Amino acid sequence: ATFIEASNSSFPAVNIYQSRVRFGRKGKGFTVSGATASGNVGINVQTGVSSVRIEGNGARGNFIGIYLRGDRHLLQGNVVVDNSSNGINCLSCARVTIRGNTMSNNSGSGMLVFFSTRVAIEKNVATGNTGVGISTDTTSNTNNLKIRDNVATFNQGTGIRAGDVSDGLVQGNISSLNAGDGLFVREGQEQQGGKVSGNLLVGNESAGIEFSDTDLSNVTAEGNTSVSNDLDGFEFTSNGAPLKSMKSNNSYDNDSPGSGCGINNGSAQLLLVTKHFFGGGDVDCGSVDVSLASRPSALKVRKASGL
Repeated sequence: ATFIEASNSSFPAVNIYQSRVRFGRKGKGFTVSGATASGNVGINVQTGVSSVRIEGNGARGNFIGIYLRGDRHLLQGNVVVDNSSNGINCLSCARVTIRGNTMSNNSGSGMLVFFSTRVAIEKNVATGNTGVGISTDTTSNTNNLKIRDNVATFNQGTGIRAGDVSDGLVQGNISSLNAGDGLFVREGQEQQGGKVSGNLLVGNESAGIEFSDTDLSNVTAEGNTSVSNDLDGFEFTSNGAPLKSMKSNNSYDNDSPGSGCGINNGSAQLLLVTKHFFGGGDVDCGSVDVSLASRPSALKVRKASGL
């Protein structure tokens, strides 16, 4: 690879301000470093730019590794490591694909997406980051996100944080051995309907999946497996309505500190669970491995197995 060092730590090492630019390619990328001043970026895409392809590069030892703005970009096959803040930022992006990148050992989140729409986050690996592995901001209007087939492991925060995601899809991800939740789902998905399906959450130090702080009545959870997490397999901390449907999920052995449940419904409203498999070891939840949050009418289980 060709090395590009920022000539001044206060300026981006690479600054892309024109549309339809290709920077790097598979097997022939650049290694970009030296943009170390606070707020500075290794590879920076300016506001108003479109159709940029950044592929096969390394961004190492900057404040932020790669910063995207604009629309119709492809960020693919890059290695973003050892940056002193986030690995990848995506601000006010539209119709952007972030695929097959590795974000590791960054002193912030591996990836942060905010104020963006129609962003596909696919087949990335986030490991060993100080913050969240892959995060969509919980305070911004970020909609139509597809978070698919990613791996988040050994991060010091939550593995994957799907916050403020309207009409979103969180599917086929593996989140394991993170210091927070495996997957955190928050407000926004209820607006047009979101889906959380086929995710595997293993050995995280908090809940496997946490649904939090909002009305999730148009969100479905199907085919997720939550195993050997320190707290609940599926935790609902919302005061609004739970999910539209919760079907064919699995939870077992979520009990490392002796306080995990298969499903912990902290909502005041009824949660209907269909075809759920409960394994052994989900303690403190009675004979059915379910916490009803002191409201016996708050949960109804149909066609469950493993009880």
